[in-house]
Amino acid sequence: MRIEANEFLKYENNFKKFDYIKSRLVYGKLDYRENPLVTIAIPTYKRPELLKEALDSALNQNGFNDYEIIVVDNDADSINYESETEKLIKSYSNPKILYYKNEKNLGIYGNWNRCLQLARGKWYTMLHDDDLLLNDFLKETIFILDSNPKISCLKARHLILDEREGAEKNSLKETVKNFRRKVWRYSELDFLISNPIGGPVGIIIDREKAIHAGGFNENYYPASDYVFFTRYCMDYNIYYYNKVVCLYRVSKNESLSTGTLVNSTRIHYDMINVLRKKNAFRDIFFRKYSLYFSLNALKEIKSFWKLDFKEEDVDFLGGNHKLNLFTNFMYTVFKNILFFRRFIF
Repeated sequence: MRIEANEFLKYENNFKKFDYIKSRLVYGKLDYRENPLVTIAIPTYKRPELLKEALDSALNQNGFNDYEIIVVDNDADSINYESETEKLIKSYSNPKILYYKNEKNLGIYGNWNRCLQLARGKWYTMLHDDDLLLNDFLKETIFILDSNPKISCLKARHLILDEREGAEKNSLKETVKNFRRKVWRYSELDFLISNPIGGPVGIIIDREKAIHAGGFNENYYPASDYVFFTRYCMDYNIYYYNKVVCLYRVSKNESLSTGTLVNSTRIHYDMINVLRKKNAFRDIFFRKYSLYFSLNALKEIKSFWKLDFKEEDVDFLGGNHKLNLFTNFMYTVFKNILFFRRFIF
């Protein structure tokens, strides 16, 4: 699905599509904590081994206790029997945990939206069943949110846990990040030039505002989260917290396929063209930026993800596979200026 400006800018509600499908509370009691301040939501599907690690990290929070954990299982086939995931949940006997099973599979983003609907906390954070929260995640992020009431969404820095064979660590890149400012606000321009959210872990958001923003549109798979947070940033404040308090796991899975990554690049390509047309200066300055971004993203698919693609996979580029040296240099300098403005000095 191509992203058009008139579609992107209008309000859309992505929660109604699966209203007819119920989610059954299989384990836990709603009256244990009626109004938790925070909900940690874990959407899951047939990965009990990884889910256990994610659950343990959610339960082992230091210095903060006012939260619930909801696990929303998209394995509809197990609705009438006790799956391995259900056995795992019951083995905890922890009143913080609420475990739901969807009566039908809602898809990835449908389940993300269902998590938002089922959550009861003022603040909401989604933890993928293969990612991890460090012990101080809630204490640190809630402190930042309490300190600045203007913040309605906070993205905490994550560390990549790359479990692929032969994966290389970029320790220099992580060291450089340590010299950036502790907290800053994202602007719409940040979402034009890149995806500043990155891995969807370590995000804590005002739940009611997230629902008002319409939730996640599955038509923009696999970059629905990027589209959602771009729209959210246009109406609400998103801040970044420059401290590692969570881990984003990279392993060999479907999200690493060539088609998925290239399609994500195409969605970014469309979004850049939508955002640049919001005013005349942007339209002129960023006219070639969608191509610049896409060419660099495709290079990363080859270098970091170790995947290749065919000419027909990138037909959205219109046959353009290079920029002139001046344009390439101009955008590189511009990105570096924005990058260095985040540093402490």
